[in-house]
Amino acid sequence: MAKLLISFILLSILFGCNKDENFQQESLNLINNSSFEVNGQSSFLGWTGSNYSFVNDVPSNGGQWALQIEPEWAPSKGYSETFITGFSGNNTFKLSCNTKTINWEGQIILSLKSLNGSTTELTNVTFNNQIWATKELITTVSLQQSDKLIVRLSAGSTEVVNGKVLFDNIKLQKQ
Repeated sequence: MAKLLISFILLSILFGCNKDENFQQESLNLINNSSFEVNGQSSFLGWTGSNYSFVNDVPSNGGQWALQIEPEWAPSKGYSETFITGFSGNNTFKLSCNTKTINWEGQIILSLKSLNGSTTELTNVTFNNQIWATKELITTVSLQQSDKLIVRLSAGSTEVVNGKVLFDNIKLQKQ
């Protein structure tokens, strides 16, 4: 009886760990520095961009800092972006992001940059919510090992008025 109980416990642990590992792989966030803060301090680590700053206006689960982007004078655009590499074959990705606008319109764009330097927009969403809201994008794309998936957060450009776009809690998952 004791051997049967020990075998049952060992099998439960073995299958339980395997199930947890699969869950962790599916729920893994591919975005490094997804909340724009490290140890309670604002951080732009892992991102590139222009015309950005950090603000304490955050969603309820947003920590202490959110990224704020302002439009640039046309033809330039205020933006932040990060790159994801290392995937090949057919992949489905889901991106979610907390967003908020202040007298402006924002955009989230998922693009593919090939080894030859060409960039193809895969999907995007435009928004103008004046309270924090979650926006989601889903795309299926065939990738080569050398391709880069680009996540771009944008406030666009302007010639007359100026506003602000806030972003927090960016999550990109392979489905």
